[in-house]
Amino acid sequence: MPGLAIEEHGGVRHLIFDRPERRNPLTRELRSALDTGLDEAVAADCRVLLLRSVPSEPPVFAAGADLADIEDLSPGDAPAFAEAGQRLFRRLEDLPALVLAAVDGPCFGGALDLVLSCDLRIASPRARFAHPGARLGLVTGWGGTRRLPLRVGAPPARAAFASGRTLDAATAEALGLVERSLPEVGRDFVEAASFWAEAWATRLANVPPERIGTLKRVLAGAAPGAAALESAALLRFAHERGPEASRG
Repeated sequence: MPGLAIEEHGGVRHLIFDRPERRNPLTRELRSALDTGLDEAVAADCRVLLLRSVPSEPPVFAAGADLADIEDLSPGDAPAFAEAGQRLFRRLEDLPALVLAAVDGPCFGGALDLVLSCDLRIASPRARFAHPGARLGLVTGWGGTRRLPLRVGAPPARAAFASGRTLDAATAEALGLVERSLPEVGRDFVEAASFWAEAWATRLANVPPERIGTLKRVLAGAAPGAAALESAALLRFAHERGPEASRG
């Protein structure tokens, strides 16, 4: 699959971003591959999924949306682009499985939206989190404006979006963005993350997947009310780039 490897270890399905030389961009092709990977996980009754990146130097989790995709958006394309990402990330929230994220390296923009849609998160000391879109005149289009305030509270979320500042692992843990930061990095971090995920797989081994999905939907509560606003913001961005952006 383009930029995504899938492995299974100890009852855990690993979805692995494996293009570190390109900083693991969440391209259209990768998002489609991830959607297919979720279909396969549901069909196989997987109870635990682990999103992570392949160990690399320098480390990278994911760079977010491919800027080439965004720069090519016409006003007619922008809402569909935003809504496609929102649907995928809502799938993660509603999936009848526990979805875990293990972050080693930068996790920016749309990748942070992705991580926020997972159920639980851990980070290495090299993890970095940011929504840098403010510096580019962008508002994230994939649900982050709802999920980040729910995770860390409204004032820290406003500061993060307005400044585009980068949060290190310790700050992310203190704010509640991640559940834990671990001391390991690289392959040792992957091993620690795998152990964590397999412990969850053991706990959930006898829980029917549909019950996991039902519990997640109840806990999630209201539907993402910010989705339409994010789509509108991306549409405005496409318009502001001028008529040359239109494809017809």
